[in-house]
Amino acid sequence: MIQSGTMTPSEKRHPLEPEEEELRRLLEQCVDFAVEHIRTLPEQPSFDITGAGDLAATFREPVPESGEPLAAILKRLGPAFA
Repeated sequence: MIQSGTMTPSEKRHPLEPEEEELRRLLEQCVDFAVEHIRTLPEQPSFDITGAGDLAATFREPVPESGEPLAAILKRLGPAFA
C-alpha cells in the first residue's frame, strides 16, 4: 500500500514501491497507452493473426537482470495490441 507523506527521506523504499509522484507518472503512461489503443480500434482490423506466433516468440526470454523504462516496454507491447 502506498501512503502519501508517511516516510522520511532517510527511510529506504522498496524498489517495487515507487514514490507517489513516480507511481502517478507510470500509471499515466499506462492510461495513455490504453486510451490510444481504444481510440484507434475503429482503424484496426477486427481479426488479424498473421505473424502472431512470431510476435509472441519475441516475448519469450529470460527474466531481465535489471529494469527497463516503462516507455520502452509499452513501445514493445504496441504491436501485440495492433
